[in-house]
Amino acid sequence: MARALCYRCELGRTYPECGLACADELERIVATEGAARIGAVIVEPIQGVGGVVVPPPGWLERVRALCDRHDLLLVVDEVITGFGRTGKWFGFQHWDVVPDMLVFAKGVTSGYQPLGGVVLHERVWRVFADAGPDFTLHQGFTYSGHPVACAAGLVTLDVIEREGLVEKVRRDGLYFAERLATLAELPIVGEIRAIGLMAAIEIVADRAARRPFPPAQAVPGRIRDVARGRGLICRANAEALMLCPPLVTTRQQLDEIVAVVRASIVEVASTLD
Repeated sequence: MARALCYRCELGRTYPECGLACADELERIVATEGAARIGAVIVEPIQGVGGVVVPPPGWLERVRALCDRHDLLLVVDEVITGFGRTGKWFGFQHWDVVPDMLVFAKGVTSGYQPLGGVVLHERVWRVFADAGPDFTLHQGFTYSGHPVACAAGLVTLDVIEREGLVEKVRRDGLYFAERLATLAELPIVGEIRAIGLMAAIEIVADRAARRPFPPAQAVPGRIRDVARGRGLICRANAEALMLCPPLVTTRQQLDEIVAVVRASIVEVASTLD
């Protein structure tokens, strides 16, 4: 299935004239494989490692409608986007969609303890609840429900609520996006995507053609390494530099992040042919 990345559309289309062709790719897959052979559709509401890909308006709703039409479960992976990262408790809440299942981890304990879980919609839970006394769901791990991990999760949720971190991220995310937008003037910056406190900066060799640098040059990775030398930890793939500052990051620190990223891009750009 094609990524919902409008900046570099894998189908060679342009939004909104494309009519969300990337979502319709799923229809083609269902037709090819047969709905009876597909148990669920799993999506990240905002793709994280793939480059902070924020889908265009209507994309997730289109996927939800397709799942309903073919009686497929919609599972959202909120491991990265859950618990305030995007300015809402969960990433899917940016759209008019309710998933059938939600998986989470990471943010629920701020990473202090390994904890993950699955949330079921009532209609999915009801299948298990009504299965009768002889039914057993054979699932589990040695440390499932470990009290220390669960305690860390409960404390983290208390802190998020008490300090109003979800609303803070919503406000500061808008500020972060404004500050990041100033990087668009740099010649090798193609696009900047940001939602809440997660962002990606596309690094390109040709802005007009939206052409990335050859993977062998590893330009985003070189920028990441320079930034690390300046005290900023970030991530890079073959096409982009990615940022996910802590939810408690102050605006002054956001300014510092943008300043380091700018200086790092300028330094690496000066070494390119």
